[in-house]
Amino acid sequence: MLNRVFLLPLLAHLAVGWWMIRYPVALPSEDALFFARGLTHFSVLEFSPHFPGYPGLMLLGRLVLLVTADPVRALWLVTVSTALLLPVAMAWAVARLGGRPLLAYALGLTLPLLSCLGLSLLSDGLGVFFLVLFIGLCARPSVRAWGWGGAALGMALACRPSAGVFVVVALGLALWLAPQAGGARWRPRVMILTGMMAVLLPLFGAVFLLEGLPYVAEGWRFLYGHLFLWGQTMVSETAVRPSWSQSLRSLPVGRLWALVMLGVAAALAVSLGKVFCRRGRLIPAGWLILAGAWGAATAWTLAFQNPANPRHLAPVLVLLALMLASLPRRWARGMGWSVVALQASMAWFTLDVRHSPAERFPPAHTAVQAIDALARPGQGETRSVTLFSNTALELFRHELPMVTVVDAYYRDDTESVMRTTSGCLLRVSTQPWSGRFGDRLATFERTFAGRFWGEGALYLYGTRECVSR
Repeated sequence: MLNRVFLLPLLAHLAVGWWMIRYPVALPSEDALFFARGLTHFSVLEFSPHFPGYPGLMLLGRLVLLVTADPVRALWLVTVSTALLLPVAMAWAVARLGGRPLLAYALGLTLPLLSCLGLSLLSDGLGVFFLVLFIGLCARPSVRAWGWGGAALGMALACRPSAGVFVVVALGLALWLAPQAGGARWRPRVMILTGMMAVLLPLFGAVFLLEGLPYVAEGWRFLYGHLFLWGQTMVSETAVRPSWSQSLRSLPVGRLWALVMLGVAAALAVSLGKVFCRRGRLIPAGWLILAGAWGAATAWTLAFQNPANPRHLAPVLVLLALMLASLPRRWARGMGWSVVALQASMAWFTLDVRHSPAERFPPAHTAVQAIDALARPGQGETRSVTLFSNTALELFRHELPMVTVVDAYYRDDTESVMRTTSGCLLRVSTQPWSGRFGDRLATFERTFAGRFWGEGALYLYGTRECVSR
């Protein structure tokens, strides 16, 4: 009977894995390019990768690079493997919390962002994966397990430093709720901190030794710029900022799914509040750590993450799924399987099953191919091309050395170059044509759609000189 119960999830996992690994190995963003560079030449000051260096991801990528000589493929193997292991880690953590592991497994496997976590070649999936391991390890009063939990928490920070806010909340709750072990309450606390420092100190210490004091200056520049200038956060100075509701609106039945998830969160909060009022500190430590981490992750994501990148919602959704699968209530089981059915239907709409994944490249890669074709219209023939973009700048410069790439973030400089430059002018944007740069660039427009939810489309438009022979 047990084999029959797990046969269907296993087949579903194999199908999801087969679908994901059939996508071509290609760089989807300039951040992925920075990570790939870092696997062969590590220098934070040279954006290989960008601050703070992501030493956990670099370490895992270097280990995989021993097997394959291609840094992009090594990065792809790390992120895809982590995404496919995430539902298993969720089921394991929920089992240790005394919940329903099969429900957690199904919620993870149908997660709308699972493909994005695997194929973005970024560190989001690794950070969530190690955070789930930490919660599972801290679910039971074992000193050794809490030590390993500290190591997992250290890897979460080393792979995804932007998760530091809710990771620190989880750490604080773990230290506060450390169980009695051998009559000495300090032992599990020491084990957690020892495990975390055993990971963080060597990794970030090595980065600081390589970079020196300029690493601190680069950190201040990067953090200030991300929070207040170009980061599209709640406190940034940018004129136009997308909203999370707009991001969810691009997903099929996204509004319904968002309302359902809000209802799940409200129901879980009410249920946890009732239990806390009745039992107080008798609530399992793993449950309180999970709830606190979810609340901190939600606040941090809504305030300080860019809504244009839905992958930032991954920690919020994964932790919410763990809470739903861990709650010992009959209504939670029915609500959980309803969410699974809704997410499965969303996956059917977001993944274009009419086309083979092997034929679908990231939008940035497809845009590079289109621009290259415009720059070289015939055999042995080249054309002067100037590209204006405020996204994937380094990727375009790396892949298109014959094209002049101008940073469109600086509007005055962009308009000046546009007035004084002749020939083919191109503009790449994450938004459809808005007429911001006049009608000159509106001669033609091409759209490169994302492959799944979380991967935004790119729009290419340009002057008539680009299409004339």
